[in-house]
Amino acid sequence: MESNDKLIRINPDEYDLILEWGNQFVLMAKRNFIAVDQFKVQRSQQLIDGLTDSKVSNEMETIVKIYEDQKEARAEVNKNIIHKDHPEMTIEDQVGEAYGGE
Repeated sequence: MESNDKLIRINPDEYDLILEWGNQFVLMAKRNFIAVDQFKVQRSQQLIDGLTDSKVSNEMETIVKIYEDQKEARAEVNKNIIHKDHPEMTIEDQVGEAYGGE
């Protein structure tokens, strides 16, 4: 993934809708129903092809797995943090102390 890439979450219905939009856009552009730069038509077709490519799907599944693993690791580290001023305090006590609660 590049630093400026976007990672989005869509459900299967939204995915199908995006493919339908893209296919309709390319079809209308190729038949000259709409005025579009040829580069945009080619890029749109590549995007549609990329969305249906199983290699891209596998790559995204790997990225999501890495993210989930990192999230679990962060949660585990946060659970085991010892408050430097009061090591006997639980996480719940620390949150209360941070916000002025009891």
